[in-house]
Amino acid sequence: MAKELIETIVPNTDVLPSTVPVEALKSAVTDAMSWLTGTGIEFKTAAKQVIAQGLIQNQGIA
Repeated sequence: MAKELIETIVPNTDVLPSTVPVEALKSAVTDAMSWLTGTGIEFKTAAKQVIAQGLIQNQGIA
């Protein structure tokens, strides 16, 4: 599922294996979403996808 999401966001991207535990990913996304309170649902959805992609690729949430 992650590979499909990344391919949708950034076509033709090499996806490397991740050593990030799923629990850490979920926690980081939940924390990042907390500061998005008050923004529109479309922005929240896009931001969540970008944050998840960065964490999956070991790039952090920056």
